[in-house]
Amino acid sequence: MWGLSGLGGLSELSEIRWDGTYSSFDGAMFRHLRFFPSGDVIFTLTSGASTEIRGWFNFDHRHKSGGRYIVDSGVVYFTITSIHGKTPPVIVDYQGPASHGELTLATYSHYTNWSGKRTYTFESDF
Repeated sequence: MWGLSGLGGLSELSEIRWDGTYSSFDGAMFRHLRFFPSGDVIFTLTSGASTEIRGWFNFDHRHKSGGRYIVDSGVVYFTITSIHGKTPPVIVDYQGPASHGELTLATYSHYTNWSGKRTYTFESDF
């Protein structure tokens, strides 16, 4: 759908918070995103809220999915790749306005051809 290859380097990173987790709950499962100043982003899908995953949801966790993000003109773009037992890998694109407390992201899964929007709310680690 869209890609990061033509978008250049990282910019406007201050739009994204790095001291916590952005989470979305669909009534059954939580989707969690964590951004890093390096331009990396990680994702996990769990039954636990952000307060329950703080101890293990970090860049070094071996079961995370991840990718790189950029922010351009207040919009965050990233692609998450998951290789956990899936052939081909699950690749999901995200884009949406970046703010300090909330991300509303258009999402497209190359694996299932699903597209839609989800809102992720920020919760600080502190």
